[in-house]
Amino acid sequence: MEYLDSQDDSGIGEDGFTPPLRPDKYDYEHISRLEVFTKDLQDAISDSFPRPKAPYTSVHVLLLRWVEDDLNVQEELTSLKRVFEHQFRFATEQWDIPSQNPTRALQTRLYDFQDAHQSENELLIVYYGGHGDADRRRGRSIWTA
Repeated sequence: MEYLDSQDDSGIGEDGFTPPLRPDKYDYEHISRLEVFTKDLQDAISDSFPRPKAPYTSVHVLLLRWVEDDLNVQEELTSLKRVFEHQFRFATEQWDIPSQNPTRALQTRLYDFQDAHQSENELLIVYYGGHGDADRRRGRSIWTA
């Protein structure tokens, strides 16, 4: 960019336009005004758009394993529980699937867990530590001891 020296006292150059000022004659006070304007603009834009809120008001975790734990998943569940509780601050509980009448007991426990946390703003996490298989005919999983 070329700077012109030929200006009269009005600030308008010989060709009728105002040329850029030389850096040594520049008024740097505009920088502080620009910073204030930028902050005000940023605040106004932020206030114009809704702030994203957390999708869930609470998170509840149910950790499951068999009473007859032949895979020794207790240590894994203890570590996972510690992470959920201390790092993520999720409400976490563990429940052991009984050997006697496990299907009915597990269904009851899962229904109770779901009933206790019915709000659409609550996230439920169920973690199963144990053997499993796929029932492709019915499109579901099978948990086995």
